[in-house]
Amino acid sequence: MQRETMNYLDYANYIEKLALVLSKEEILNQNSKEFLIFKNYLDNDSFEVFQSTTKSILNSYYARQPISFSINTYMFYQAHTQEWFDFLWGNSDEDSKELFRKELNKTGLKIKFFDNKKQFNTDMTCNV
Repeated sequence: MQRETMNYLDYANYIEKLALVLSKEEILNQNSKEFLIFKNYLDNDSFEVFQSTTKSILNSYYARQPISFSINTYMFYQAHTQEWFDFLWGNSDEDSKELFRKELNKTGLKIKFFDNKKQFNTDMTCNV
């Protein structure tokens, strides 16, 4: 996890620097070199994941939120097992957990993985 997180931090810092000189549309363009950088840093060649991850970084940047908000969202999406998810959930602050709950509700994300996670059987009814 440490390596993925560090790569994400490096990538997020890079995108934030770009946002000073490029528009959101230019960065998210399918032909942008950022897509290749994303593939190299985060080992994922899905353009959809690139767009959603980069949008999350940019939204946090424009809202003046710390990178940790988008890191937590990214890492939760990468958690493919209950053990991973327990670890990430247990090491996240309450603000990050609340943000993630809201993100799931706002996007109407209905992924089987999250539907059967014990954190959401009880937590989703609280503070949403």
